[in-house]
Amino acid sequence: MSSVARFFRRRWPILLPLGVLLAAWLAYAVISPAITGALQGGRTGLHGDMVWFELRQAFLQRSLAAFVWLWFFMLGGAIGSYLNVVVWRVPRGMSVAGGGSKCPFCRTPIRKTDNIPVLGWLRLNGRCRACRLPIAARYPIVELVMGLTFLSVAIAGPLDLAHPLESGIQSLILDGQWRPAASYAWQVTLLTLLLGAGLILYDGFPIPWSFAIFAFLVGTCAPLAYGELYPVEWGSGPGFPAWSRTPLTMAVGLAAGILLGAGVHLLTNFSSGPAGQRAGGVMLAFAIAGLYLGWQAVLTTAATTLLLTLAGRLVLGQTTVVLALFAAAWVQTICGKWMSLWW
Repeated sequence: MSSVARFFRRRWPILLPLGVLLAAWLAYAVISPAITGALQGGRTGLHGDMVWFELRQAFLQRSLAAFVWLWFFMLGGAIGSYLNVVVWRVPRGMSVAGGGSKCPFCRTPIRKTDNIPVLGWLRLNGRCRACRLPIAARYPIVELVMGLTFLSVAIAGPLDLAHPLESGIQSLILDGQWRPAASYAWQVTLLTLLLGAGLILYDGFPIPWSFAIFAFLVGTCAPLAYGELYPVEWGSGPGFPAWSRTPLTMAVGLAAGILLGAGVHLLTNFSSGPAGQRAGGVMLAFAIAGLYLGWQAVLTTAATTLLLTLAGRLVLGQTTVVLALFAAAWVQTICGKWMSLWW
């Protein structure tokens, strides 16, 4: 076997996704504009120089869009990598600031180049560089899920990155409008917290108080400091002073989340672990969702959570309610524009 063949045989887990990304970029930024330009040039009779100019413009714009999408994916992947640390250390009473990541078997520190989200795990074929024992696939899966979450919310959410040059980023840079960026940060913070809570409960631990306190501090301070994070505020009509709308929205959303969490728990009480821990964890996660989403959005989120939990029970034989809540909250953030029309 030649050296080139051995190289590809050893490196195919990382070369394959990189090749897919390169092919997707070529198809999006080069091939698609070229085909469109050829068809338009044939129909309209544009001069060759004009067609070339439009192709170059399309290539630059689409390459910029691809770079922005990749940046948001890698941002989510980095947050997912840190979330893995939080989920492992915090329930066990360990500090998240206690050094870098280490192999769970030999405790060898993981190199920074090996800690790149998703790609680092693929590069090492899912094994520790030092002891060669397997590292659980859950770590890159969480990073991948968070990367896709950050990217999808950026595309379909308030930033509207489906068209980066006409998106909320442009309004932020040119007009100083912070609302799209603030709403995006608010939504991905909620999704990160829900995924972390779901993973902690899946591992059989209760949600730590430090985790809950952080979630509630951010969930109360951010709306009071900035405002305009809820699509519909409680008491928006006459008779309510303007200063009371945000606190009322938070209080009603929090109460609705707790009640809905208790109801969903009663209807899906088939997960493993102590009953009190399950109920408390589900209600706490729903309280966080209600605080961040508001009572209208948490209603539809709870309904979607119930459907996903029951579907997971039928298909997989078991499921975790809070992980279903994470998926339902993701659906809410993606489809919130249309769901808000029902309110």
